Amino acid sequence: MSNSDLIALVAGVVTLVGAVITALQYRRSNPKSRISADVRAAPIVNKLGQGSGWDKLVVQHSGNVVQNPYVLIVTLESTGRADIQSSRFDAGKPLILECGAPIIALLSDDPEADLGRVNPAGLFRAEGDNVLFGPALLKKGRPAQTTVLLDGRPKWAWNDRNLIDVKIQPGRGRDAVGFLRGHFSLGTIAAIATVGALLVAVATFALQFFGPQLGIGSRSVPPPVQTRLDGTYPQAGCSVDAITLKSIPIARASEPSPFALVTVLHSPGCETSWVHVSNQLSGTTVTKYIERGPAEGLPSVSFTSPDITGDVQATPEAKNSFTPQVYAPGCVLVRVEFTDATGIRLGEVPLQPVC
Repeated sequence: MSNSDLIALVAGVVTLVGAVITALQYRRSNPKSRISADVRAAPIVNKLGQGSGWDKLVVQHSGNVVQNPYVLIVTLESTGRADIQSSRFDAGKPLILECGAPIIALLSDDPEADLGRVNPAGLFRAEGDNVLFGPALLKKGRPAQTTVLLDGRPKWAWNDRNLIDVKIQPGRGRDAVGFLRGHFSLGTIAAIATVGALLVAVATFALQFFGPQLGIGSRSVPPPVQTRLDGTYPQAGCSVDAITLKSIPIARASEPSPFALVTVLHSPGCETSWVHVSNQLSGTTVTKYIERGPAEGLPSVSFTSPDITGDVQATPEAKNSFTPQVYAPGCVLVRVEFTDATGIRLGEVPLQPVC
């Protein structure tokens, strides 16, 4: 880095600090209430899996068949400077989410709760094809959430005509300015920003002149925060919107009927991929491998998961096994091997890319 580059970097940091302070001053003189409204949709039955038994799966609610089941996960959070008071609802009328598909029920994570037209917390209720919220107090830092069961693909839209001076922001979470402003005074933020700018300038100067001597002049860029999902399991939430990237039946040469199905799955919401195996041979060792190669600035990562299939006759769930998931906006490499108790290979999926 040349001296001119260093000066440009410092000037950029100072400019950024000035912009942050200006934005904070503007927000301070123009206070607004805001609700971040996040809606996530996913089909309960993955249509891409038809032909492998999925077409025989039937979803029922209260004894009635749901022909085209979808779930909406609706989350509301106050991300402005203050709580959203119930007085912000004009004439006691609610905020409306128009779902664009028939609502079957509002669901709950509580197995003891009654599933119907009102969620257990009492904040949401269903009316026709609409989900209604409020009037109610929506406190900062305490999101309100409900899960909606629909019969049909949703085409949702927010109707906020009943809110008074409250902005609806699609998506989840508060911006950085709102977070800082809610926790620190303007003077404190300005002081932190100024000290931060000076530290950046000093660190840049030190690395420029002393980095090569210390061997620290060229470190790689740290990975994005999304890679925190590497090594976790999709059942924690990413599986709700999973789609099938590839399905591979496995059969022995002597028996043409498949004894196992290897499926590579991907979550568009989490941008993660993983391997699922359904194996009908009890006592088989299923060794699964998934890898994200170095691409788009991400470090490479891989996981190998050997599992012994239990007694699938006594415990049908024993046929299922998974790899951990990896954050993978692009392709992954997968390999799966099936061996019996003596180590003889019964079948495999050779190493191959799946996108």
